[in-house]
Amino acid sequence: MSDVVFQGSFKRVLAVSVEDPSLHFIARLPATATVQPGDTVAISCHTDQIILLTD
Repeated sequence: MSDVVFQGSFKRVLAVSVEDPSLHFIARLPATATVQPGDTVAISCHTDQIILLTD
């Protein structure tokens, strides 16, 4: 986790993959999630919930 921002009903997280540091992503977590910058977590999601952004 490089950044965690409370957005009211959820937390917006900016993160970098440990396996592939060139992969950066944004995730929505529940407002109750106890995460902070510097944390390492395992992620999972359904493929239909992924939006790929390219340069």
